[in-house]
Amino acid sequence: EGVLEGLEWARKPWDVVSTAHLARAQPHLAEQCSGKSEKVSPGDPVQEVAVKLASSTSLDHLADGSVDMVITDPPFGDNIQYAELSDFFYVWLRLGLKQIYPTVFSTDLTLKSLEAVTNASREPDDPDGFYQRLLTQCWREAHRILKPGGLLAFTFHHSEDEPWVAVLESLFDAGFYLEATYPIRADETKGDGQFGSQKIEYDIIHVCRKRTEEPKPVSWGRMRREVMADV
Repeated sequence: EGVLEGLEWARKPWDVVSTAHLARAQPHLAEQCSGKSEKVSPGDPVQEVAVKLASSTSLDHLADGSVDMVITDPPFGDNIQYAELSDFFYVWLRLGLKQIYPTVFSTDLTLKSLEAVTNASREPDDPDGFYQRLLTQCWREAHRILKPGGLLAFTFHHSEDEPWVAVLESLFDAGFYLEATYPIRADETKGDGQFGSQKIEYDIIHVCRKRTEEPKPVSWGRMRREVMADV
């Protein structure tokens, strides 16, 4: 049912607009709406998109400095093993689609060797280090393909300190700096029985830019004054 709804949306795309927001921008249009939101269709034609199965550590099909924005949602450390969970669906999808998409379904299970997660069973020697190294490679590829004024935006949350350190260190090692952060309410649609990352009340959207110069060391006192001035 969800797949059919997705196909229908692709044929006739729409979005939901808040009536309250619409009233501030276009009050005469808001008067014609009922309820808290309104389903609207875009007036401009929707451009074609391309879906590519590849590793984020090697985006060879994209040229240097060719992308305006990279939007991603990196794995949350060891909270969720995405590839292992995907195997449940993959084995069934493969039965019906391997003849149509032979390269996509060429293996019995999903590929896991380049999955950027903390998984002690696959990387027993240094699972946290593996996670950070893979993230750094992904960020470096994003850095390569982004235009000089391009943006990298991603969401992340975790209840432990180590994954935060890994994400931010890998981000800086790849040549980015943090331009802005936006806390948003975490997904509240999962109901009772939440665990792991779902216990966290807020997600944080990180907006980053490519560094144009290397940062200079500063004292803790100066950094504290600058942070307090911004806050």
